[in-house]
Amino acid sequence: MKPLPLSSLLLTFLFALPVGAQDALQILDPWIREAPPVMQTLAAYMTINNPSQQEQTIVAVSSSVFSKVGIHETVQQEGMSMMEARERLVIAPNSRLQLAPGGYHLMLVTPQKPLKAKDRVPMTVTLGDGSKVTFEAEVRSGAMGTKEDVGHKNMHH
Repeated sequence: MKPLPLSSLLLTFLFALPVGAQDALQILDPWIREAPPVMQTLAAYMTINNPSQQEQTIVAVSSSVFSKVGIHETVQQEGMSMMEARERLVIAPNSRLQLAPGGYHLMLVTPQKPLKAKDRVPMTVTLGDGSKVTFEAEVRSGAMGTKEDVGHKNMHH
């Protein structure tokens, strides 16, 4: 077997080193359920991974495709689904937070254009330390089975 040149060994070593970015907050599988064009409120779901040793706090979310993005949680009160706005999402060290129908989600208000399946929506989360994480959420088609999926139309705020 032929020995590797020194430059190849150095590159291999450098790429194997831990990098600060590996500790950054990660947005996994972000998606938005496709809805009729008349819907003015949609929801985004995803898994948020915090691989770092420090608690991470999301304090704001924005998107150029929506006039407003809010953090919400669906809760049960007196047998009714209610949405409550949250000022922030805290992700514990070395943990994941699931944003899913019936729980935490991002409320997307007033789309600037109709969205259809396979569209990609740019989004940015702002962390408590001022840093930002950008990502794209994919619009997906599918059955709209939960109350939350119907654009939050029947929810009490």
